[in-house]
Amino acid sequence: MQVKFINIGRNNVNFTRECKNELTCDWLLKQVSPYLLSNNIGFEENGHGTITVFAGMQTVGEIEVL
Repeated sequence: MQVKFINIGRNNVNFTRECKNELTCDWLLKQVSPYLLSNNIGFEENGHGTITVFAGMQTVGEIEVL
């Protein structure tokens, strides 16, 4: 499945990755970690059909499964 990362980190990086297996938090963390300086990274599914990326209490991007 294609996974689109939108406005990740302070530089608002956009990219798409292919996830060949099950979509897990560990896999998502590996994809966004190079663009974030925080160690406290979390993910939450929201009502818009996307996944919000958090670093601490700050929203630092969105993830959309295509």
